[in-house]
Amino acid sequence: MTLARFITKGSQSIRRHRLIFIVCFTSFLGLLFLAGIFASRVGISADGYNATERQLLAVLNDKAVFKPQKGEPQKLSQYTVSGAALKVSQYLFIDLDADGENELLVRFSNPNDGTLVLHQSGNTVFGFQFAKEALLKLKQDGSFLQKDKNGGYLYAQMTFNNRGFKINESAYIDHQRHLYRRAYIEKPSKEVKDYVKRWEQKEDAVWKDLLG
Repeated sequence: MTLARFITKGSQSIRRHRLIFIVCFTSFLGLLFLAGIFASRVGISADGYNATERQLLAVLNDKAVFKPQKGEPQKLSQYTVSGAALKVSQYLFIDLDADGENELLVRFSNPNDGTLVLHQSGNTVFGFQFAKEALLKLKQDGSFLQKDKNGGYLYAQMTFNNRGFKINESAYIDHQRHLYRRAYIEKPSKEVKDYVKRWEQKEDAVWKDLLG
């Protein structure tokens, strides 16, 4: 074999291997793209969830509607706060009212958009929007902290009824006004502070990231 033929054959081999690499790499990218589309369509699997949770998951997966506090039933992709479109970033199943059935909480990519609480009643899923300051330090038992406009701190639990929801006070502290309460009744500051100290030691709720 002459040197020229050897060089030509080597160049052809390099081009062939390069073409094979390009085809394989392009196919790999295509598979990743298709997998991303499939994952976004499928959403979060309902395996292992009970009937109530599956109904709430259908809303999260944009396959069912919920009834917001204002307006007609809509899908989560249609939901806005102050006219702005929202993107879900995290979710959490937790029993807010201690009735044995979980609610589904949804956080958005912009923390200032607050938290949407989805509560199932009968065949309807209701949505309640909470500002950022209204649902803080959520604990695994469903209790949480609220900050009010007076600078006070409300430690509370939530209940739901036919008219919506109710915030039930467990404790309230306003250091500036020297106001200390337990279940709406004024108490010595030490008693309330001791309760808050015990409350702070409760396990925090763990949010899950929504991929995609």
